Amino acid sequence: MSSSSWKEPYLAALTETDKEKLTALLYATELAMFLRAQELTQSADGHQGLIEIAIASENLLALKTVVLNCNQSTVYENN
Repeated sequence: MSSSSWKEPYLAALTETDKEKLTALLYATELAMFLRAQELTQSADGHQGLIEIAIASENLLALKTVVLNCNQSTVYENN
């Protein structure tokens, strides 16, 4: 997986205004972040990448809370 594979849907999610599209982007981003984090934990130089993912995860949580007006457990209930 590319080191930036999660960044494309992440950046798209930050500017998406349609809630259905945003939900899909959030799911895609979180999955890509999870897979990349797994790769980075196996890497001796993965610390910086894991920090970037952690910061982006906090931003996504804020986006879900503010824009979708929900907490993490309810974001994907309708999918």
